[in-house]
Amino acid sequence: MLQTIDLRKVSLGLLVFALFLSALFTRLGIWQLDRAEQKRETLAEFEKRADASELDLNSMFAMDGGSMWGRHASVTGHYVRPIILLDNQIREGRAGYFVYTAFTISGRELTLLVNRGWIPVEGDRSRIPEFTNPTGEQRLKGRLSQPPQQGLRLTDSNLIERLSDSVWRAGGIDFNALSATGIGGELIPITLLLEASAAGGFDRVWKPPSSDEARHLGYAFQWFALAVTVVVVSVIITASRQRRKLMSTSPGSTKTSARLTMLALFAVFAAPLLIASLFALGPLDWRPSKTVNSGLLLEPPLLLKSFGVTDRSGKPLEVAAVARDWFVVGLHNSDCMDSCLQLMQAAARVQVAVGSDAFRVSLALLSPDENAPVPSEQTWILPPDSKLVPELLLASGETQLDSILLIVDYRGHVVLMYPPAEEGLGVLEDLKWLLRSAAS
Repeated sequence: MLQTIDLRKVSLGLLVFALFLSALFTRLGIWQLDRAEQKRETLAEFEKRADASELDLNSMFAMDGGSMWGRHASVTGHYVRPIILLDNQIREGRAGYFVYTAFTISGRELTLLVNRGWIPVEGDRSRIPEFTNPTGEQRLKGRLSQPPQQGLRLTDSNLIERLSDSVWRAGGIDFNALSATGIGGELIPITLLLEASAAGGFDRVWKPPSSDEARHLGYAFQWFALAVTVVVVSVIITASRQRRKLMSTSPGSTKTSARLTMLALFAVFAAPLLIASLFALGPLDWRPSKTVNSGLLLEPPLLLKSFGVTDRSGKPLEVAAVARDWFVVGLHNSDCMDSCLQLMQAAARVQVAVGSDAFRVSLALLSPDENAPVPSEQTWILPPDSKLVPELLLASGETQLDSILLIVDYRGHVVLMYPPAEEGLGVLEDLKWLLRSAAS
């Protein structure tokens, strides 16, 4: 026996499914807008770092890829095998390779990958391109950058295609996988974009990272267009069914009822889209006008020992802490006098005010004064020629930093800094939030 299909249930199911699709497409569109915003911020940060002072990789105590990214740098050393061809790099519609060469830093057991530029792929991919490495000691200059993320990611050294003993081909750069091959010394987790005027390079029209914002905006438009299409099609189909039903039952009220039905359906679908647009993009922008933290968030954080900070014995700073612990650090950029004492008293008040989590907070004084007569759990020495203070000045926009408070994580990264007028309340608020977040 054939069962009668309940058209009302079918229509309701289609409406619910269409509403789900329109909400999903809208959410995907907003996600692409967020991705475009992230790309804008990344590009802005990269351009901002172009104004920072040049790094000398031969004299740095530690190499932290996050804090070095985007900076101009110089390095002395010599090229060594192998040459790595990064596959699937498209330029002006042509397939090609980025040519990376290992570069050993003089006086250090460290190796840096140098991106020497782009070359086109010849018709026969099995043919090994011919290269000549510059010989002898070289002084290179360029800009530090992460390698492109396109293509296959290396997860094992066996995925590197060895075209010859000196030329390898890979679909992506994975520093851990390359280190496992025994390439040079310790591999620094960043690459150098060789400057255009340097010898021994190829096509070097460097494209800033994350400069494909338009692609994400295009994707967002497509998702929003799909959401609108689902709404329009659903309204038309449902209204047509309702109109046919009304014509068969009450012809006199067909027009008015059909209009009311169409308006109701349009409101069901359009209202969420309109409200979401008002909150995400319009005058009801829900996003805060400033960050929730009281201090200035340093992105990326600054690794203290990479700026020459040492302990009192003169050894490169190794922070003695465990995960989820934090330091309140008083930075005093001169000999310690009364202001230095006041700074550490403010830091001590923050530690006490944390309450039951005080054991997870340590205090440290960061100063060029090795004989600072200030009681502190730890004293870290800031070399007079350290570039840490200029870096903090650049990040904060201040013209002078003599005495400020910092929050440092358990690995020795400066994550938050506070204005000279800060007496500890903002530090306390941020520290409580960090302690809660780390404990969860």
